[in-house]
Amino acid sequence: MQGITVTRSELLQLLGGQRPTSELRISMRHGLARPRGDSLQLVYPDSLDLLDRVPPVIVTDSRAFDDTLAWLSTYIGDLQPVSAFMRIVEWDSWLECTEPADVRSPTMPTESLVAALVIAEALTHWRDQVDVATMTTAVSNSTYSFARARLGVCLPSISSRMRSELPARWTAARSLLDNPTHAVTAEQIERVWTAADQGNSLYDRPKSYSPVLSEAVRQVIEGGVLHLDTIDRMVGSQISGLLKEDELRGSRERRIGVFSRCCDFCLTLSDIVRRRPETSLVLAYVASRMSVGTFEYIRAVCARLEEFPEIVLWYGLFEGLAPESRVHNAYGGVGTRLFRDVIVQRSVISRPVCDISLEELAVLVKSDGFSRSRLSRQGSLQVELLPLVESTVRVAVPKEKGSQPENQREFSWSQSGLPKQVVDALEVLRRSIAAVLGTSSGSSSVRERQRKSKANRSRKDR
Repeated sequence: MQGITVTRSELLQLLGGQRPTSELRISMRHGLARPRGDSLQLVYPDSLDLLDRVPPVIVTDSRAFDDTLAWLSTYIGDLQPVSAFMRIVEWDSWLECTEPADVRSPTMPTESLVAALVIAEALTHWRDQVDVATMTTAVSNSTYSFARARLGVCLPSISSRMRSELPARWTAARSLLDNPTHAVTAEQIERVWTAADQGNSLYDRPKSYSPVLSEAVRQVIEGGVLHLDTIDRMVGSQISGLLKEDELRGSRERRIGVFSRCCDFCLTLSDIVRRRPETSLVLAYVASRMSVGTFEYIRAVCARLEEFPEIVLWYGLFEGLAPESRVHNAYGGVGTRLFRDVIVQRSVISRPVCDISLEELAVLVKSDGFSRSRLSRQGSLQVELLPLVESTVRVAVPKEKGSQPENQREFSWSQSGLPKQVVDALEVLRRSIAAVLGTSSGSSSVRERQRKSKANRSRKDR
């Protein structure tokens, strides 16, 4: 990469075209120097022969990042949001993204594992609407699991500090735009991913996560089964007596029966034990044994979501980990399509593909005159949570005060584009219907008929 140090005023001249990019060649050098104060580092790939006036990356002093971002959002009027055109990164984060971290990096999760976790999480978002066939790209790209998988692809050597920020950043993007809360949190989903990473012994993770979860996942990865003594440690010895492998390989009714009995037993436990991740893991394992490597029993598992909050996530993990897993090919290959989006490779010095960064979104939401409809007319935004890691966030545009609901607004056939003769005929029909129903357009004629009818009855009585 090549970089150059500029001041804020020099950047404005460059972006405005007052200063030709050819002048940058004089001061351009390989590598970056740490920016100080208000100075900025413009970063370009080495392969560029002609520099664009809009640099793909701007690196700021760590202490001046917030102020610089607010300044860019204010003074660069023709490039808004500015983070959609160039990635703004503070110096410490830049080093953590570009220099190898002192930890073992995870290998890329398999296609089936990514597909299973993304689909399972999406189903918890929809709650009672279990219909993977209608899942869109926006739905899958909005999940935390999608962002987590992207992090492993794009930034495999990222520091543990930045990696640990992903759940809070994913949650913040939705909170800023008033998205509804989901049945499971980002922290719960991260716990499942972490257990999978530790079960594979891929890289070091914080000790705050339960080692028994990682041990359980490791047993399933290595031997295909969860040991009964591990089950006893997690939920008690009584449940192991309900697990009969011959019944789990029997008819559909017998498989469902085993799963139902295990769930009913866990409902007798205290509320604290019932809602623990270990309980959801055990029940999800039982469900996964009914049809290994498929989502055949996903409806039965989703029906238990309210009682066991993480059961769908762990079910997705076990079905995705199975060597014979076919989850990515299910539902018309939706898993293969979303995995294609996960593995797209880009460089940290490439131009952003998002609509806005999380940091700039936070600045704009707090500013005066913020307009959601102006920010997005498509109903969603691609928000960059970390460099190269985007997530789709829904934008709910509030209705203006005094505006009518969409289904109550007056409709005019003259705006429909139909021929005038058709419009006239439809208008006559509308008035006739309105007169019969007593709506405002025909209420006067209805009242007139009612008055005449009453007068006729009075004359007959006399």
